[in-house]
Amino acid sequence: MAAITPKQNFMDSCVDTLVRRLNQDLVKMEKMNGEREDFQPVVEKMVGNIIVNLHEKLIEAFPRSEISYQNTTPFIPESHDGTKFIIVPLGGLKHINHTHDEAFIAIAFIDSKGVVQDAMVFNPFKDQKFFASNNNGAFSQELRLRTSTRKESCDFVVYANKKLAEPKDFSKVVDLITTEATNNQALRSTDASLLDLMLVVGGKKDAFIGTGLTMQEVLIAKLFAQEAGAVATDFTSKEITEKTTSIVVTNSKLHATKVLPRLK
Repeated sequence: MAAITPKQNFMDSCVDTLVRRLNQDLVKMEKMNGEREDFQPVVEKMVGNIIVNLHEKLIEAFPRSEISYQNTTPFIPESHDGTKFIIVPLGGLKHINHTHDEAFIAIAFIDSKGVVQDAMVFNPFKDQKFFASNNNGAFSQELRLRTSTRKESCDFVVYANKKLAEPKDFSKVVDLITTEATNNQALRSTDASLLDLMLVVGGKKDAFIGTGLTMQEVLIAKLFAQEAGAVATDFTSKEITEKTTSIVVTNSKLHATKVLPRLK
């Protein structure tokens, strides 16, 4: 793996301090029985602990940076220098059950010009770490991430959050899932948006289709796609911005011929 940047090294040190507590909470959930709703208080407590711990470290190290957590009001310091950290404190637990470990923490740094410079995606329960840096590539702990080069067949990874998705886009994704299932085609669909994206930017799957994504998820996905050599657009082939909620990530060969036509 290439040497990580100073910002990535900081992100790495931050999440490492959270692992022990998160694993304690996971063990607690594994011992629980009941409906999914029974796990929600534990999940909310986990998210709260992550935010508190990360916030303390970010405020101390970068007192002039904005901090924007998913689904919360951004923290903007009085002496804001235009930079920003965007954070998904714990993704992938929307439908938690006691055997679920496809969860992630994601952090990215955006410079004063609005460019996402560094990002990290971390699965604390499997100790998987992924890094991306603007114009410096995307890497896992073992190797460089590169998208697949397939031209014809396409294995889809799909994420759909109905609550945040545009109804039209959500319907398109449901139609795609239905068609793939009817034709017995390989398709993966979980709540772990950015972890599933790593399968595509790492070449293990061919196309990521997501709708109902947050600003944090979209901007982090865009950087990883860019650095892995993938094409990333919205469903109409337009450039991704922080207001985009539906994205397609795949290689250049499949993007126009096999993926976008499925979303018309």
